Amino acid sequence: MAGRRGRGGGGGPAADLVAFPARRSRERARREHGERVLAGCGIGALGSSYAGGLPVGQARMVELARAVADPPRVLLLDEPASGMSAPERERLASVVRRLAREEGCAVLLVEHNVAFVMDLCARVVVLDLGSVLAEGPPAAVRADPLVREAYLGTA
Repeated sequence: MAGRRGRGGGGGPAADLVAFPARRSRERARREHGERVLAGCGIGALGSSYAGGLPVGQARMVELARAVADPPRVLLLDEPASGMSAPERERLASVVRRLAREEGCAVLLVEHNVAFVMDLCARVVVLDLGSVLAEGPPAAVRADPLVREAYLGTA
């Protein structure tokens, strides 16, 4: 629900105290939307958990759910897979693909996990010391000699 907080329930503090029917209806709709977003991120069972007490992988998915609660046009993800197990990374990739496909959301991913990037992205840009080293489809970037030398190894 925090991701849609800016939408508000309407009526301000007085509506909070009196709990007008329209306010309760909007609050119920926000709660139901939040539950759908959590379920869509594969963490529906965590709706009543405190995010600060969750393991890293689940906390990352909560962060993603919060970011997409109000559907973005562009989603910037900075190291979203760090600290995640392989199954958690697979779930993250699945959710990001669904967002791009169903919501028409552009995704800009900054990530050092090369396998994750190559599996998830349709287009890759590799930077080296702030300069573009290579760009294009994952297979072409993976085969680029400069990328292999700088990041993947030449053996």
